[in-house]
Amino acid sequence: MPKDLLVFLGSGVSLESGLPSVEALTSAVLTGDYYESTRGPTTFASDPSLLLDAASVADVQKLLCLLGVLDQRYLQSSAPYATAGGYRYTGAVYRSATTYEDLFYLASQIAGRGIGLADDSTTGAFMDVVEREAGKLLGGGCLEERLIALARMARRATSLIEHVVAKMLQSTAVKGLELIVELARSSHVGRLDVITLNHDILLEQALVRAGITYADGFGLPDGDVRWREDAVYDRPDTKVRIVKPHGSIDWFLFARNGGEQHAVVRNPSAVEHRSAHGELLKMNRSTASFLTGVNKVAAYNQGTFSEMHFRCSELFRRHDRMIMSGYGWADTGQSLRIDHWLDSDEIHSILLFHRRPLELRTRSLLVDQAYDYRVKSGQVVPVQKWLSEASLSDVTDWLRK
Repeated sequence: MPKDLLVFLGSGVSLESGLPSVEALTSAVLTGDYYESTRGPTTFASDPSLLLDAASVADVQKLLCLLGVLDQRYLQSSAPYATAGGYRYTGAVYRSATTYEDLFYLASQIAGRGIGLADDSTTGAFMDVVEREAGKLLGGGCLEERLIALARMARRATSLIEHVVAKMLQSTAVKGLELIVELARSSHVGRLDVITLNHDILLEQALVRAGITYADGFGLPDGDVRWREDAVYDRPDTKVRIVKPHGSIDWFLFARNGGEQHAVVRNPSAVEHRSAHGELLKMNRSTASFLTGVNKVAAYNQGTFSEMHFRCSELFRRHDRMIMSGYGWADTGQSLRIDHWLDSDEIHSILLFHRRPLELRTRSLLVDQAYDYRVKSGQVVPVQKWLSEASLSDVTDWLRK
């Protein structure tokens, strides 16, 4: 009898297709050669001749480097404890490295504080530290001027990160996702649900090329776009469903019916987008909607992202078997969700594709604390292969147990 299956994917599965790692994206944000236009809407390019009155973003990158230094300081000095020789630090439980997502989160909190949207006092205290350590980077003759300059620079920083990441995640050379296609075709699998934290669209491209239909939370084409339509997930004839809680590089926000609505843009490089009736559609933001570390408490509870997270919760309740690959356990919210799912029922099991699974123990204390028990009890079944190296038999043998 076919069994329903949940697949949970992180950015590691996209490396085979030539997309950059999280570390490479972070490095590009911090050290790449980028310029911004000083006239009109904020735009960025690596070639200054493509912009009007191009200016270097070196000041923004210096701010992001400072945020990274401070973040690492706090990560490493978390949880002090006394020893015979003095004091040591346990370190942060859920993550150990600073990525572009973390930098985006910190910058967005500072930018939000600058316009009154960050209402927690910890952000204000952090801004005070950044202001003191920024030195001549901010300029300004008094504290208020420097804090205003900091908030403005932080807004530029978030825009830069969005631009760099969206550009670097463009690819049509899909490799390493053959197992997902095989699972979608397999008679051993009933419904195949995929939660992917990736912003890229490699999975969608792989399924389209294989002639496999799927539901992704968006409806049929309306000219150049597909509008958000959550109900497509509930159609009984759909075998494959894709849920992207962190958004996607082809999601854009448009003005519609007096408000705004997300749509998948079928050709993101096009200058303008029209409906099937020829109506010119107005984009509310020129950058794609992918959730790179933005204040998740707020973002996860509004609009499309709220619906996606509802669907994630639904899928965790529905399934007792999960395939996992490419996930480094650095997303606190998702890691806690997975940990709770494992704790809630002893039959819940993860087939983990990772060539060096023990590396995950060094990435997260949450994994390290329970890894041996999970493996011994059969709740985590490590397979020392990347997803690109795995075969359908690896999965079907596990499903039969």
